[in-house]
Amino acid sequence: MASCQVITELLRLEEVIGEKTTQVNISGEALIPEIKPQAVQVIDHVVDKEITRVSVIPNKVIVEGVLHLKIVYEGFVPEQTVHVFHADIPFSTFAEIEGAEEDMTVDVHLDIESISFEVITPPSRRVLVRAILRLRVKVLRSTTLKVVTDVKGVPGIQITRQTFKAEDIIGHEESQVVTRLDVVVPEQKPSVVQVIDSLVECDITDIDIIANKAIVRGTISARIIYESDSPYQTVHVVHGEGTFEQFVEIPGLEPDMTVTAECDVEFAQFDVSNNGRLVVGRIVLKVKVKATTVRTLELVVDIKGLPDGCALAKELVRIQEVLAERMRQSIVSAVLDIPEEKPDVVSVVKHEASIQIERITVIKNKVLIEGIIHLKTVYEGLVPAQTVHVVHHDIRFADFVHIPGAMEDMTADVQVDVEHISYDVGTGDPIAVQIVLKIKAKIVVTRQVHIVIKVTVVEAACTGTITGEWVNVRPTPGTEGAPVATLSRGTQVAIVSMEGQWFKVTLVDGRQGFIFAQFVKSDCMPRG
Repeated sequence: MASCQVITELLRLEEVIGEKTTQVNISGEALIPEIKPQAVQVIDHVVDKEITRVSVIPNKVIVEGVLHLKIVYEGFVPEQTVHVFHADIPFSTFAEIEGAEEDMTVDVHLDIESISFEVITPPSRRVLVRAILRLRVKVLRSTTLKVVTDVKGVPGIQITRQTFKAEDIIGHEESQVVTRLDVVVPEQKPSVVQVIDSLVECDITDIDIIANKAIVRGTISARIIYESDSPYQTVHVVHGEGTFEQFVEIPGLEPDMTVTAECDVEFAQFDVSNNGRLVVGRIVLKVKVKATTVRTLELVVDIKGLPDGCALAKELVRIQEVLAERMRQSIVSAVLDIPEEKPDVVSVVKHEASIQIERITVIKNKVLIEGIIHLKTVYEGLVPAQTVHVVHHDIRFADFVHIPGAMEDMTADVQVDVEHISYDVGTGDPIAVQIVLKIKAKIVVTRQVHIVIKVTVVEAACTGTITGEWVNVRPTPGTEGAPVATLSRGTQVAIVSMEGQWFKVTLVDGRQGFIFAQFVKSDCMPRG
């Protein structure tokens, strides 16, 4: 039999099932509230985009979202002509991707290419909004692939390899979180008789990594629609927020690896207290955590010179390759105003911060990042009665990471972490804060390649027995060349094929050669 000593390695990769870029046309009306004047024309705008839901069905990805608009307009009044109002324009679209299935991972990137505003028959409260969005959808599947990395024991073999920098999946785990959310009804709202409906959402705010374990923290927000005991207005809405923390075991996880997490609300039920002033929620979350690390892989894409008794098998894979990965620190400085109803700051007791990435833009050799730092500051106040107070601030930031080779049509993965926060507290209001961010950006491209996944030993056409004494095994079908081996009567050989009057045979040690047919007794007659 052929002696092919095949060395393999098991890889866990994110295989790209398909990707598509498409344009989305949006048209909708934004209505000016009654308390504001009618519009003559739109002067300026600010727009934020939000993807609210991504669903995968067979061969299709459905994307839902909202454009959050702040519209500046000229009002139809003589005194104050410039006014601002807010509006949300929802949208829904889909991308057809062959092979997409419900349990696969989807990466969605949304960019606003153009947006325009038109006041309908001015002066009016109706503003027509038209927008063109560019939607990029990539469907991924976590796959375990056994690949060939080397073949030994075959003289003169030629192995062709290609180098890839790919994300190796260390672990992909799920965990359930059961938590409680208490929603207190504000004094200005009536008591709750019964809950009619609710909308519960969760967000991941922080991930800590220790050996073999990820600690995931997040927030829960609930909007509860309820029937009240008021005779005038029976339906009201109350909001509540809470936090959660969960440990997720991932064998092999180390602190320098990349960890991402997402959460979904699987179940939510709300009960009303006897006095109707408290709504208690029982909420079940599903937390998904994925840990990856970038590895340089030498994958075999072709093998030349295999003996006839060995055959290779290839498979076409689309690998997400990491073109480059860079990290930088960024310092964000801000001045924090303390609300008038709160006392001046004596000293900061503690703080909490989370990052919201709003926009990632890839340009030539750079990745631009824009986002918000949600900062919660607990401080000692300059009053004798109540010394501890809390203030919340949203601090915007914008920075870039230099990545040679980055181009506009590429995809970037970005992770921003808060490394350090320091306060400069003087006397009175305001106070200054400095926040040190660690920004990691990674450019990922898709490469399509046939890689060798298997080298197999081909079964011989038949078995032969040597009938002569000291029969030579020649390197070619003829008497030229030194013998490869010399066999005695009764030796068994595997016959691979026949060339003229010569049998091509494989010896027990894997070597191959040719024997004149009249010296071999065979149980079949292979074709040449």
